[in-house]
Amino acid sequence: MKLTIDTTELKNINQACELLHKSRRTMQRWLNDGKILTVQIGGKRFIPDTEIERILKADTNLTRYMLEEK
Repeated sequence: MKLTIDTTELKNINQACELLHKSRRTMQRWLNDGKILTVQIGGKRFIPDTEIERILKADTNLTRYMLEEK
């Protein structure tokens, strides 16, 4: 059985921090608390784009900030 994963829809922890305007410490706390879904590949954790979108929608202050930034 062969499994194919499109990694273009995954972000590493640093990329997710940047997109969400959160510190690495906050992101690590969210990961440890199970507040954000991750995918593990080869011992490394990645965050799906859908999770980033979910967090952006849930955090209205962050969403408002990002819209003003554009």
